[in-house]
Amino acid sequence: MIFYKNILDTLILSKIVSSFEDIDEKKLVSFGASQGGAYSIIFSALNKNVTKCISLYPFLANFKNIYEKDNRKNAYSELTHHGRWFNTTGENTEKFLNNLYYLDTINFAKNLKCSVLFGISNLDEDCPKETQEKIYNEINSNKKSCIYKKYYHENIPNFNDEIVNFLLEVE
Repeated sequence: MIFYKNILDTLILSKIVSSFEDIDEKKLVSFGASQGGAYSIIFSALNKNVTKCISLYPFLANFKNIYEKDNRKNAYSELTHHGRWFNTTGENTEKFLNNLYYLDTINFAKNLKCSVLFGISNLDEDCPKETQEKIYNEINSNKKSCIYKKYYHENIPNFNDEIVNFLLEVE
């Protein structure tokens, strides 16, 4: 439920920021990494005034795949915890995953209409590469991926240069 409320907060914040005198409410840009990367995509899909979306190794996606991997060492470890403590027989798996489906970043990626700059970190254990790629592949709008083969879930200096170039592009 917290993720849902955070997503709503991004929409409320955009209304507040759009009311500022020097802000062009028709040309908003979103940016985030990890959970913020997911919020950037979700917010951009829900707000038609976003013209550019920047996301680096987004979180909150492909829950079924992550749940089946049963990995206790990454940001999705709560899924494993749930399985061990609250779904020991597996009878609630489908219901559990259906409840998460409504906030899966993949579902929102399909609805993006703005230009997207998307950073993928190949060695990321928190947000696995295949999950990042699944999100990216669902984007139907103008998009560019930057793949960083030797990076984990960390700051990627070259991506900062890509962001500047992306923001300076005239559409």
